[in-house]
Amino acid sequence: MKLILANLVVGILLIYLGCSAGGLGLMVAWLGVGFILTGLGYAGIDARIYGKNETGDFPWWSIMLYMPFFCYTLATWHVVQCLIRERSYDWITGDLIVGRRLWKREYPENVQIVVDLTAEFHEPKSVIENIAYISLPILDGHIPEIHRMNDALDKLTSGITYIHCGQGHGRSGLIAALLLARQGIIRTPQEAILLLKSKRPKLGLTAKQFEFLCQQMQQYQQKQR
Repeated sequence: MKLILANLVVGILLIYLGCSAGGLGLMVAWLGVGFILTGLGYAGIDARIYGKNETGDFPWWSIMLYMPFFCYTLATWHVVQCLIRERSYDWITGDLIVGRRLWKREYPENVQIVVDLTAEFHEPKSVIENIAYISLPILDGHIPEIHRMNDALDKLTSGITYIHCGQGHGRSGLIAALLLARQGIIRTPQEAILLLKSKRPKLGLTAKQFEFLCQQMQQYQQKQR
């Protein structure tokens, strides 16, 4: 609810200020549209609100509609990279890596599968050429659509896998925990978080993400009985 209200309030305020200023101020209003639509995404439309496709790209209508918002999120991401003191990625197990969105030159060697959890960024073509790429868009701080999540996890049966979101904290932690549960490496949500945080200390789930993790792991355990 907080993310819904925050995005809607910011969006309405930006539209009001932008329209009141006129001229170049309309760019501010355009940015506000992106915040309002993002709020609607959190309200139920989910990551589909951005239209990101299976190849990590956005359709033309999404680029036109969200251009100022995408520029804002990308600029914010770059600022965070300048301020945060954290490794770009961390090895969780011998074949699982969790981290932030990377450039091609930053990728660890021998990665065979990239799982992209960002809904707000496109995935550079240079990153995903010659390797398997799975796009599972999730709104920041939010949870995935269950059927799309299960389809993605079903594909992760072997190979060195790199799971990333924007910063490699919430969304990445959630999907990594579920993958570890499927592999039988961890048995409880608490055990999953302890393992992940021991490797990547700043990793952390929102309350909604942790609740989702608990629900999914309970279902896994029921299926195994």
